[in-house]
Amino acid sequence: MKKVLIIGLALAMTVGLLAACTPDPTYQDGTFVAYSNAPETTRSPAGFDGPVKIELTFEDEKVTAVKITEYDTFGNAKDYASYGSEAAGYTGEDLEEAHVALAEAIMENNTWDVDVVSGSTSTSNKVREAAERAFELALVEPASDNEYFDGVFMGLSDVDGRGQWLVIFVTIENDEIVDVVMAETTFSDETLVWKDYDAYGSEAAGYTGEDLKEAHEALAEAMVAANSTEVDVVSGSTSTSEKAMEAAQRALDAARR
Repeated sequence: MKKVLIIGLALAMTVGLLAACTPDPTYQDGTFVAYSNAPETTRSPAGFDGPVKIELTFEDEKVTAVKITEYDTFGNAKDYASYGSEAAGYTGEDLEEAHVALAEAIMENNTWDVDVVSGSTSTSNKVREAAERAFELALVEPASDNEYFDGVFMGLSDVDGRGQWLVIFVTIENDEIVDVVMAETTFSDETLVWKDYDAYGSEAAGYTGEDLKEAHEALAEAMVAANSTEVDVVSGSTSTSEKAMEAAQRALDAARR
């Protein structure tokens, strides 16, 4: 009987020691989505400089899958088959190779803090930033009580009946909306461009570029003042107001911890 008791105590102590030696997990299992900062203005003439979205999958404390999507300033995902050109010195193939190299490095090293890919500094820095945020989202113990990451985040409205949409960049600091910039797309000879305040609309049509500019500015000021995406519709600019609020909420969703 004593022998059985001693064996039982020994087993209990062994199990206890093993449990004590097993560290608490740092990361949760699952897929975590995060975004890099977007540019501070939507009015990049080329429309190339948008954010990166990264999706990191964790299993047993390890990153097992990485998906990278990079956007232009209009919010369109960059297509490897059509992005860039030989003349510009940077092709879609270069972009794809950078994404693949960065994804492999993140998985191999199990960290966001990987080397910049030569010739792809901007892309590398955006991927690193988005990945750092994804690692933070995966933490078992949150690193911050804030609701949002600090930074500049892009949001898009739905496409309207004319095939156009509104793009908004919301700057957040310590859970406060401190700046909002927006622009609306249109097409000129089948080329995607921003609506030009100086040329848009007409007095005869009853809505001018100046009206559009004033609506954008009024909505931006209201969102900052209210620290909210839900603000009053600007009189005479219902469609723009609704698109701005929709896009701004999506920007906050991209910033959410």
